[in-house]
Amino acid sequence: MKKTLFISLAFLSLVFTSCLETTQEVNLKQDGSGTLVVKNDFSQAIGMAKTMGGTADLEKQGMEKMDTTFSLEQMAGEIPNLTDAERATVKKGTMAMKMDLEKELFVVEIALPFADANELAACNKLSAKLMSEALKSSMGEIAGQAGGDAPGNITTIDDYYIMSAEKGQLAKTLNKEMYAGVESDEGMKMLQQTAAMGLTMKSNYVINLPSPATEVTGKSAKLSDDKMKVTINVTIDDFFNDPSSLEYSVKY
Repeated sequence: MKKTLFISLAFLSLVFTSCLETTQEVNLKQDGSGTLVVKNDFSQAIGMAKTMGGTADLEKQGMEKMDTTFSLEQMAGEIPNLTDAERATVKKGTMAMKMDLEKELFVVEIALPFADANELAACNKLSAKLMSEALKSSMGEIAGQAGGDAPGNITTIDDYYIMSAEKGQLAKTLNKEMYAGVESDEGMKMLQQTAAMGLTMKSNYVINLPSPATEVTGKSAKLSDDKMKVTINVTIDDFFNDPSSLEYSVKY
């Protein structure tokens, strides 16, 4: 069952990555621990996949509709290329999937715990790695039959930023040295080209604080009225046109 879930996920992520809307929600506790929940919304892709006949196999397998959540503990031992520390984190994580082809809904959520806010960047990369590995393992055979290769590691826009955490503070800053070479990143080029065609990837960041914020900076950062939540909503165009719009600093 889980293999089938990954195949459906892999198909849409391979073909419609540019339509993806990602929401990263950080739930911080007072001691610095918490949970990172990454929601990948492929819903926009369903309608497009239907017109190309891309959902036919899912319908044949009776997967027109599903709503399931499972622990990643067993899968932690099956996913290759993980360090011991990453595998330990994955064992504590969960994955949830909701799909309804009729309503054109497809959402995948990965939840990973962290003991310290400094682990957030690692958890974020691990979440992307889980999606990438699932895609590669599921699509490898299909790609081979088609005479091609399975997709390689996926670079995300978050790879171009540095996350830092101190007691009562969380910040995200642009890695200017890495960004200087963004034009040579084939994955980013593809996203930029598809964005020019009107297929824009959206990224949302939500930070739930353990106590009211005392200071929030960032071009796109918005603080809730109760000062307990910070949200940042950007698109792939923002990343290319003004990468500083994804930066923020939160003190609480």
